[in-house]
Amino acid sequence: MIRASLSRSRAREDYLDATDTAEIAEIADHYDTFNTWHRTRNALALATAAVWSYAVLDALVFGGPESQAFTVGPTVATDAVGLSVRVPF
Repeated sequence: MIRASLSRSRAREDYLDATDTAEIAEIADHYDTFNTWHRTRNALALATAAVWSYAVLDALVFGGPESQAFTVGPTVATDAVGLSVRVPF
């Protein structure tokens, strides 16, 4: 992710430094490179956030019998079915 961020920054500078006197194809190439690194960086950041979120949820729910931070379970009443969340303090 660090490499993608650094490459994106360099590509952005190259794109912004391209002048009007340069060929349009060259400016388009600089933009394409910047856009590729921008999307790559964003995808890696999203994947990192997803893995971290899964790890936190996994630790909270399945951390072991003595380390469960909360429990989730069904509740059944005479006229409704629901979901209960228990958070011990």
